[in-house]
Amino acid sequence: MILRRLTENLRKQNWTAIAIEFLIVVLGVFIANQVTDWNAHEADKRRGVVYQQQLTQELQADLQLRRRLLGYYSAVQAGAVHANALLQQPRPNPRQLVISAYRASEYAYGESSHATWDEIISSGDIALIPSSVKAPLDEYYKIDAAQEVRGTFSASPYRQLARRLISYEVQSAMRAHCSDLNDSAGRIMGFVATCDLSGVSDVQFAASARALQQDPQVLADLRYQLSDLATAHDNLARDITRAERALAALRAAQR
Repeated sequence: MILRRLTENLRKQNWTAIAIEFLIVVLGVFIANQVTDWNAHEADKRRGVVYQQQLTQELQADLQLRRRLLGYYSAVQAGAVHANALLQQPRPNPRQLVISAYRASEYAYGESSHATWDEIISSGDIALIPSSVKAPLDEYYKIDAAQEVRGTFSASPYRQLARRLISYEVQSAMRAHCSDLNDSAGRIMGFVATCDLSGVSDVQFAASARALQQDPQVLADLRYQLSDLATAHDNLARDITRAERALAALRAAQR
């Protein structure tokens, strides 16, 4: 309709009407572009809100997992400290020595949830995240302390040596009754509260305790394990601090 009126006005040389029609067309295009831009902006805004909500949920889960992991390695460290003291006694309690020595060789891992952050980075949507949140999130996600800790202890010299010296029967009983406590999803919650090793004879414990105490490399490797455990404790604690900082920034941005 506008095109027909414009053609008629051109034929009649009605320049005023032509100018009005032209302005209507320009204004219509401008308004349409503004509406499109506004819709795109609102869609980006909603996507940014969803990203922040998802990041908050994942960080809350990560924080809970990291705190459990820190508690787990604190128990491992306590076992190592106890084993270190018992190994230097002339006649330590065999059960206590073997249980502590075995516990000192344990390790655990909890994978962090970074699916949303990876999606944000890969899709180029980082601009949708408030500037106050970007730095804390980047600081948290660029370091996986739990992965580093697992790498340190999964094949540590002490773990390999201790588990070569402790008998298979004792290790089987430890795994079944004195090791990790898992939730319904298989996530490690810590260690079982009590060790029921009544099925293992004193003779078996004595043999494993003797093997541990007679090998001088055990004490040397355990001391190095203690050093690594102290470092792991500090790294996990810093990881928790980074997660708390990122979570606080997210919550502040959503207020």
